[in-house]
Amino acid sequence: MCKTAKDYLGVVREYTREVITFGGFGLAVLVYSDFKAMVTDLAASNARTAEILRDIDVRLSNLERRQGKEKK
Repeated sequence: MCKTAKDYLGVVREYTREVITFGGFGLAVLVYSDFKAMVTDLAASNARTAEILRDIDVRLSNLERRQGKEKK
């Protein structure tokens, strides 16, 4: 068991740069996919907000029009 662990540690020690490089690439892919999901959710949220604001604008315009007619 100790010989096997020593062999693995020797391989890791020998290929440290490669292990760190591939680990970095893996981490970059993980961060990218998480960021992509966040941007997708944010875009959907912004679309809903824009729709709500358009609806509020239409309602306000209708109220202003009604008030303008009542004053005349």
